[in-house]
Amino acid sequence: MVEEGVPWLCQCVSVGHMGVYFKMAENFLTQSELAYCGLSSLVMAYNTLKDPDIAAGWWDEDMLHCYINLDAVRGNGITFGQLLYLAERIGLSVEGYSTHKMSDDCFRSIIRSATSTDDKVVIVNYHRGCLGQSGGGHVVPLGGYSASRDMVLVMDVARFKYPPHWVPIPSMKKAIDTVDGSTSEPHLACDWLLSNVVTVWSLL
Repeated sequence: MVEEGVPWLCQCVSVGHMGVYFKMAENFLTQSELAYCGLSSLVMAYNTLKDPDIAAGWWDEDMLHCYINLDAVRGNGITFGQLLYLAERIGLSVEGYSTHKMSDDCFRSIIRSATSTDDKVVIVNYHRGCLGQSGGGHVVPLGGYSASRDMVLVMDVARFKYPPHWVPIPSMKKAIDTVDGSTSEPHLACDWLLSNVVTVWSLL
């Protein structure tokens, strides 16, 4: 896996589809609780995109205790709607969108556009079982895109379980399109865009 992944990473950097990867790698966060994947992905995106001259300090999941009951999250995790709510509460303005009626080409276009800059992070909510992994619903940020292999780089916040890994675009979209067992709603994908004044708004 490492022997294959490193050349892919270098190629993606050379063609410009790893725009946020290095900033994200510097802020890579391992979720501190089993059900914290959504919180960890949120603060990882925030730490990656914030302007250090304006928003000093480094966030972790516990800093969200003012906005959500962390004990409840430890027991049940959070829905994607709650994730969007938390993002807005900490000063981010985001838009979630469903991919279940979206073509693979449209999804791919979103990924290509977002990964070509260093001021956007895509976070996806998907079902691990669709990728042959153990576990259920999971939330992660994406670190880049390989155009030659049509794969996305998953920056898995559960690093004790899976290291960063490549997933084909059709497989990822299928995993996102599954139904969230806690809400009976399709899993969602979300785009994050940060400006130079640490004001966040959605790309779409």
